[in-house]
Amino acid sequence: MKKLITANDIREAHARGEQAMSVVLRASIITPEAREVADLLGFTITECDESIPVTASVPASVPADKTESQRIRETIIAQLPEGQFTESLVAQLMEKVMKEKQSLGDFVVASAGPHLESVIAGHGAGAQTLSEQRLCRVLNIDIGGGTANYALFDAGKISGTACLNVGGRLLETDSQGRVVYAHKPGQMIVDECFGAGTDARSLTGAQLVQVTRRMAALIVEVIDGTLSPLAQALMQTGLLPAGVTPEIITLSGGVGECYRHQPANPFCFADIGPLLATALHDHPRLREMNVQFPAQTVRSTVIGAGAHTLSLSGSTIWLEGVQLPLRNLPVAIPIDETDLVSAWQQALLQLDLDPKTDVYVLALPASLPVRYAAVLTVINALVDFVARFPNPHPLLVVAGQDFGKALGMLLRPQLQQLPLAVIDEVIVRAGDYIDIGTPLFGGSVVPVTVKSLAFPS
Repeated sequence: MKKLITANDIREAHARGEQAMSVVLRASIITPEAREVADLLGFTITECDESIPVTASVPASVPADKTESQRIRETIIAQLPEGQFTESLVAQLMEKVMKEKQSLGDFVVASAGPHLESVIAGHGAGAQTLSEQRLCRVLNIDIGGGTANYALFDAGKISGTACLNVGGRLLETDSQGRVVYAHKPGQMIVDECFGAGTDARSLTGAQLVQVTRRMAALIVEVIDGTLSPLAQALMQTGLLPAGVTPEIITLSGGVGECYRHQPANPFCFADIGPLLATALHDHPRLREMNVQFPAQTVRSTVIGAGAHTLSLSGSTIWLEGVQLPLRNLPVAIPIDETDLVSAWQQALLQLDLDPKTDVYVLALPASLPVRYAAVLTVINALVDFVARFPNPHPLLVVAGQDFGKALGMLLRPQLQQLPLAVIDEVIVRAGDYIDIGTPLFGGSVVPVTVKSLAFPS
């Protein structure tokens, strides 16, 4: 097992008076936090493959112009009175910020409902990236054992999600294709095909093919938006946006992998997943569509890692009545900038959140101009949102623009006693979570950690 080199290892070595550490790459893993603390303390980490050392005080993945600690240092200095600080003070403040980052590092998502699972699968499969790169509409359908999760991306932005209770393991089989167990949605499909009360265990191979063809038809019905009574009964969510035709369709999940690589034995997984993949491949309506293979097919809904980015929001933020720190706050990003209230509501729906009970952050549109008229539009939308969805938690707003304090000052009188935080100059994207740390410099600066899902590329 490889040894983990952590930030504490670097601090302890530095406290012992050491200025450098040699690390054998084959036997060790250096955490990003360890590299950052080393850079902060002027401590050199030398990586070697047993014989040839390579100095690596700055990780290769960091751009040569500025490391994250350098950016933090510049932000801190900008907040201090010019000419009235010492390097010792700056070092102490940087150490405090880095400790704050470490304390905010946990990425916790307790559970994903059907909407959020669809979004995660679409990101994980690479459909969001494909849509963003080609500026087109891409529909990813993640088909697993029990559900088909749909995520529609338009130029990289999520514009719709849906979930259908159809998957490859609704009928479990033995290695010979004999059904040994039928889950309730699977039995519903069997009943429609062969009559109510049909014993799924008696189905022949040809009848299983018929069942999977019906399953494929149900999956396509959701794409077209024309649902049969059975499809309506199996829907776990609302429908995809009406009248929107995807330009590219990608299939992920276990059935998506079988669609791409058909196994020789259709019952090798002890279910009907491979037969469903074949039925999808042969479906005439789907063959008319532009079906492409995603970057990732299996395990696209598994969260393997989180990419954390620490930034400092300061001087123009607004904080009043909010108890910090706050961790693991989901961010609702509006898609339709013409109706922000509905767009925030839709974004929360896609995160499987209740706007009246859950804690979340409302993001402002990235393209919003920094003009007085635009600020007034946002204020009216936020006031309307709070009125429609009264919530016991603070109103938390994040913006990439530099006008947090102005927005807070104008918004405050219209919110009565509702606690309010407006944090600016923070860039977020769909699916992000943020941590808001303990304020620094008497409340004028707040550390914000943006935590994005990291997927294979």
